[in-house]
Amino acid sequence: MRLKTKKKKEKREDKEIFQQQIENNSHESAKNLKQGLVLLVKSLDDIENSDNNFKNAKAELSEILYRSDIGDYEKDKEIRIDEKDKEIFQPILDFRKELDSWDTLTESKIADFKNRLLKYTKDVFGMEILKPKEGEKYKINNETQVSKVEETKNELLNGRIKKMLSPGFKINEKLYNEYKNWFAEKEQEMSKKWRSIKDTVSKEEFDKITEEDKAWLKNHSFTKLIMPMRIEIYKYKAE
Repeated sequence: MRLKTKKKKEKREDKEIFQQQIENNSHESAKNLKQGLVLLVKSLDDIENSDNNFKNAKAELSEILYRSDIGDYEKDKEIRIDEKDKEIFQPILDFRKELDSWDTLTESKIADFKNRLLKYTKDVFGMEILKPKEGEKYKINNETQVSKVEETKNELLNGRIKKMLSPGFKINEKLYNEYKNWFAEKEQEMSKKWRSIKDTVSKEEFDKITEEDKAWLKNHSFTKLIMPMRIEIYKYKAE
Protein backbone atom coordinates (compact mmCIF):
# COMPACT_ATOMS: atom_id res chain seq x y z
CA MET A 1 0.00 0.00 0.00
CA ARG A 2 2.85 2.33 0.91
CA LEU A 3 4.54 1.56 -2.43
CA LYS A 4 1.41 2.59 -4.37
CA THR A 5 1.13 5.79 -2.34
CA LYS A 6 4.79 6.55 -3.00
CA LYS A 7 4.36 5.97 -6.74
CA LYS A 8 1.29 8.22 -6.84
CA LYS A 9 3.22 10.94 -5.02
CA GLU A 10 6.18 10.63 -7.41
CA LYS A 11 3.82 10.74 -10.42
CA ARG A 12 2.14 13.87 -9.05
CA GLU A 13 5.54 15.50 -8.41
CA ASP A 14 6.68 14.61 -11.95
CA LYS A 15 3.50 16.20 -13.30
CA GLU A 16 4.21 19.38 -11.33
CA ILE A 17 7.81 19.48 -12.60
CA PHE A 18 6.65 18.98 -16.20
CA GLN A 19 4.09 21.75 -15.82
CA GLN A 20 6.71 24.15 -14.48
CA GLN A 21 9.12 23.24 -17.29
CA ILE A 22 6.36 23.83 -19.84
CA GLU A 23 5.76 27.28 -18.34
CA ASN A 24 9.52 27.97 -18.39
CA ASN A 25 9.74 26.96 -22.06
CA SER A 26 6.78 29.24 -22.80
CA HIS A 27 8.47 32.29 -21.26
CA GLU A 28 8.80 35.15 -23.74
CA SER A 29 12.61 35.04 -23.44
CA ALA A 30 12.94 31.24 -23.43
CA LYS A 31 13.78 30.75 -27.12
CA ASN A 32 16.67 33.25 -27.14
CA LEU A 33 17.80 32.08 -23.71
CA LYS A 34 18.01 28.41 -24.75
CA GLN A 35 19.90 29.27 -27.94
CA GLY A 36 22.25 31.46 -25.92
CA LEU A 37 22.91 28.60 -23.50
CA VAL A 38 23.77 26.30 -26.40
CA LEU A 39 26.32 28.83 -27.67
CA LEU A 40 27.68 29.15 -24.14
CA VAL A 41 28.23 25.39 -23.89
CA LYS A 42 30.11 25.55 -27.20
CA SER A 43 32.29 28.39 -25.84
CA LEU A 44 33.07 26.27 -22.78
CA ASP A 45 33.97 23.31 -25.03
CA ASP A 46 36.37 25.54 -26.97
CA ILE A 47 38.00 27.31 -24.01
CA GLU A 48 41.04 25.04 -23.64
CA ASN A 49 42.71 27.63 -21.41
CA SER A 50 42.18 30.32 -24.04
CA ASP A 51 41.52 33.79 -22.64
CA ASN A 52 39.69 34.73 -25.82
CA ASN A 53 37.14 31.91 -25.58
CA PHE A 54 36.77 32.57 -21.85
CA LYS A 55 35.79 36.14 -22.71
CA ASN A 56 33.29 34.69 -25.19
CA ALA A 57 31.72 32.61 -22.41
CA LYS A 58 31.37 35.73 -20.25
CA ALA A 59 29.90 37.65 -23.17
CA GLU A 60 27.35 34.90 -23.90
CA LEU A 61 26.02 35.03 -20.33
CA SER A 62 25.93 38.83 -20.31
CA GLU A 63 24.10 38.79 -23.66
CA ILE A 64 21.49 36.33 -22.31
CA LEU A 65 20.75 38.68 -19.41
CA TYR A 66 20.63 41.74 -21.68
CA ARG A 67 18.40 40.17 -24.36
CA SER A 68 16.05 38.86 -21.68
CA ASP A 69 15.57 42.43 -20.35
CA ILE A 70 17.17 41.53 -17.02
CA GLY A 71 19.78 44.24 -17.38
CA ASP A 72 23.16 45.25 -18.76
CA TYR A 73 25.61 43.22 -16.66
CA GLU A 74 28.52 45.01 -14.99
CA LYS A 75 30.70 43.66 -12.21
CA ASP A 76 29.40 44.68 -8.74
CA LYS A 77 26.34 46.33 -10.31
CA GLU A 78 23.09 45.41 -8.58
CA ILE A 79 20.59 43.65 -10.83
CA ARG A 80 17.11 42.93 -9.54
CA ILE A 81 15.07 40.07 -10.93
CA ASP A 82 11.28 39.88 -10.58
CA GLU A 83 10.14 37.11 -8.26
CA LYS A 84 8.21 35.40 -11.07
CA ASP A 85 11.39 35.18 -13.19
CA LYS A 86 13.88 34.16 -10.49
CA GLU A 87 13.78 30.42 -11.17
CA ILE A 88 14.91 31.05 -14.75
CA PHE A 89 17.25 34.03 -14.47
CA GLN A 90 18.78 34.01 -10.98
CA PRO A 91 21.02 31.01 -11.83
CA ILE A 92 22.13 32.76 -15.05
CA LEU A 93 23.11 35.85 -13.08
CA ASP A 94 24.91 33.71 -10.49
CA PHE A 95 26.81 31.86 -13.24
CA ARG A 96 27.90 35.20 -14.73
CA LYS A 97 29.07 36.53 -11.36
CA GLU A 98 31.02 33.33 -10.75
CA LEU A 99 33.08 33.79 -13.91
CA ASP A 100 34.24 37.19 -12.60
CA SER A 101 35.73 35.42 -9.57
CA TRP A 102 37.92 33.07 -11.62
CA ASP A 103 41.63 33.90 -11.47
CA THR A 104 42.85 30.89 -13.41
CA LEU A 105 41.39 28.43 -15.91
CA THR A 106 41.68 24.71 -15.24
CA GLU A 107 40.07 21.75 -16.97
CA SER A 108 38.41 20.57 -13.75
CA LYS A 109 36.97 24.05 -13.06
CA ILE A 110 35.58 24.36 -16.60
CA ALA A 111 34.15 20.80 -16.50
CA ASP A 112 32.41 21.43 -13.16
CA PHE A 113 30.95 24.73 -14.41
CA LYS A 114 29.72 23.08 -17.61
CA ASN A 115 28.13 20.18 -15.70
CA ARG A 116 26.23 22.59 -13.44
CA LEU A 117 25.13 24.60 -16.45
CA LEU A 118 23.83 21.45 -18.18
CA LYS A 119 22.01 20.46 -14.99
CA TYR A 120 20.34 23.88 -14.99
CA THR A 121 19.17 23.44 -18.61
CA LYS A 122 17.82 19.97 -17.72
CA ASP A 123 16.05 21.02 -14.51
CA VAL A 124 14.59 24.30 -15.76
CA PHE A 125 13.83 23.53 -19.43
CA GLY A 126 13.99 19.74 -19.67
CA MET A 127 16.82 20.01 -22.20
CA GLU A 128 19.10 17.13 -23.10
CA ILE A 129 22.33 17.06 -25.06
CA LEU A 130 22.67 15.29 -28.41
CA LYS A 131 26.16 13.84 -28.56
CA PRO A 132 26.59 10.43 -30.24
CA LYS A 133 29.90 8.59 -30.02
CA GLU A 134 32.43 8.60 -32.81
CA GLY A 135 32.15 5.45 -34.90
CA GLU A 136 28.37 5.19 -34.49
CA LYS A 137 26.23 4.85 -37.60
CA TYR A 138 24.86 8.19 -38.79
CA LYS A 139 21.07 8.40 -38.57
CA ILE A 140 19.24 10.67 -41.00
CA ASN A 141 16.96 12.99 -38.98
CA ASN A 142 16.43 16.68 -38.26
CA GLU A 143 18.53 16.40 -35.10
CA THR A 144 21.73 15.85 -37.09
CA GLN A 145 23.51 18.13 -39.53
CA VAL A 146 26.36 16.70 -41.62
CA SER A 147 28.82 19.56 -41.97
CA LYS A 148 31.76 17.64 -43.34
CA VAL A 149 32.31 14.41 -45.29
CA GLU A 150 35.55 12.45 -45.60
CA GLU A 151 35.88 9.87 -48.33
CA THR A 152 37.18 6.44 -47.33
CA LYS A 153 38.11 3.25 -49.13
CA ASN A 154 36.98 1.23 -46.12
CA GLU A 155 33.38 0.20 -46.83
CA LEU A 156 32.83 -0.68 -43.15
CA LEU A 157 33.23 3.01 -42.24
CA ASN A 158 30.61 4.21 -44.72
CA GLY A 159 28.04 6.43 -43.00
CA ARG A 160 29.77 6.28 -39.63
CA ILE A 161 30.55 9.35 -37.55
CA LYS A 162 34.19 10.37 -37.79
CA LYS A 163 33.97 13.36 -35.48
CA MET A 164 31.51 15.36 -33.40
CA LEU A 165 31.92 19.00 -34.45
CA SER A 166 29.41 20.47 -31.99
CA PRO A 167 26.67 18.91 -29.83
CA GLY A 168 22.98 19.51 -30.35
CA PHE A 169 20.18 20.10 -27.86
CA LYS A 170 16.51 19.15 -27.65
CA ILE A 171 13.66 18.95 -25.16
CA ASN A 172 13.58 15.46 -23.66
CA GLU A 173 11.03 13.04 -25.10
CA LYS A 174 8.99 12.55 -21.92
CA LEU A 175 8.51 16.27 -21.33
CA TYR A 176 7.71 17.00 -24.98
CA ASN A 177 5.05 14.27 -25.08
CA GLU A 178 3.57 15.72 -21.88
CA TYR A 179 3.64 19.17 -23.48
CA LYS A 180 1.90 17.98 -26.68
CA ASN A 181 -0.92 16.40 -24.65
CA TRP A 182 -1.24 19.53 -22.50
CA PHE A 183 -1.25 21.80 -25.55
CA ALA A 184 -3.87 19.67 -27.33
CA GLU A 185 -6.10 19.88 -24.24
CA LYS A 186 -5.78 23.68 -24.20
CA GLU A 187 -6.71 23.86 -27.89
CA GLN A 188 -9.78 21.69 -27.28
CA GLU A 189 -10.82 23.80 -24.27
CA MET A 190 -10.58 26.98 -26.33
CA SER A 191 -12.46 25.50 -29.29
CA LYS A 192 -15.22 24.40 -26.91
CA LYS A 193 -15.33 27.87 -25.38
CA TRP A 194 -15.52 29.54 -28.81
CA ARG A 195 -18.45 27.35 -29.85
CA SER A 196 -20.28 28.08 -26.60
CA ILE A 197 -19.98 31.88 -26.86
CA LYS A 198 -20.24 32.37 -30.62
CA ASP A 199 -23.95 33.13 -30.57
CA THR A 200 -23.99 34.95 -27.22
CA VAL A 201 -21.54 37.81 -27.86
CA SER A 202 -21.03 40.37 -30.62
CA LYS A 203 -18.77 39.57 -33.56
CA GLU A 204 -16.26 42.18 -32.35
CA GLU A 205 -16.15 40.61 -28.88
CA PHE A 206 -15.90 37.11 -30.31
CA ASP A 207 -13.02 38.11 -32.62
CA LYS A 208 -11.23 39.76 -29.70
CA ILE A 209 -11.52 36.65 -27.52
CA THR A 210 -10.38 34.26 -30.26
CA GLU A 211 -7.43 36.48 -31.19
CA GLU A 212 -6.32 36.67 -27.56
CA ASP A 213 -6.63 32.90 -27.18
CA LYS A 214 -4.69 32.24 -30.39
CA ALA A 215 -1.96 34.64 -29.23
CA TRP A 216 -1.78 32.75 -25.93
CA LEU A 217 -1.43 29.43 -27.77
CA LYS A 218 1.31 30.88 -29.98
CA ASN A 219 3.22 32.20 -26.95
CA HIS A 220 2.96 28.81 -25.27
CA SER A 221 4.19 26.80 -28.24
CA PHE A 222 7.76 25.59 -28.55
CA THR A 223 9.67 23.05 -30.63
CA LYS A 224 11.39 19.89 -29.43
CA LEU A 225 14.63 20.58 -31.32
CA ILE A 226 16.63 23.56 -30.07
CA MET A 227 19.76 23.12 -32.17
CA PRO A 228 20.93 20.16 -34.31
CA MET A 229 24.27 18.53 -33.65
CA ARG A 230 26.98 18.99 -36.28
CA ILE A 231 29.05 15.99 -37.31
CA GLU A 232 31.66 14.79 -39.79
CA ILE A 233 30.99 11.42 -41.40
CA TYR A 234 32.80 8.91 -43.58
CA LYS A 235 31.58 8.20 -47.10
CA TYR A 236 32.73 5.12 -48.93
CA LYS A 237 34.31 5.60 -52.35
CA ALA A 238 35.37 2.57 -54.33
CA GLU A 239 38.78 2.59 -55.92
